[in-house]
Amino acid sequence: MQPFYVSPGTVFKFAADTSSILIAADGVTRYTVAITNPSGGEQVQYAGIRCDTYQWRLYGTFENNKLVKSPLNSWNDIKPKVTNRYQTVLASGAFCSFNTQEKSSATVLNSLNPKSFTGGTKPSNSMGQIIGY
Repeated sequence: MQPFYVSPGTVFKFAADTSSILIAADGVTRYTVAITNPSGGEQVQYAGIRCDTYQWRLYGTFENNKLVKSPLNSWNDIKPKVTNRYQTVLASGAFCSFNTQEKSSATVLNSLNPKSFTGGTKPSNSMGQIIGY
């Protein structure tokens, strides 16, 4: 699991399962993300991002180690101005190059590295060292 920074307003922590990232020929990058709330509760989602239309889709959530399909698994616009915008930061920081799907797994994985991730403003101290993720 690779933690990534989302926004200064969120109280949740986010981490992508790098082994789950699938750059598919249909133009969708599929992935699993873990979302942890402040009390330690975790939800794991299986979702996809389309760069050409800047949309995301929730395929399902994992419950008791089993994927449960989402009844609301339609394509949704990625909204950049919401607090828990993890889809926005994954699209802009790793999965897409403008409106084109990134085709290189190595580039996506390197982009998710906290030292190079550009999906959100990285938390750092006065020395420029990344903290908290």
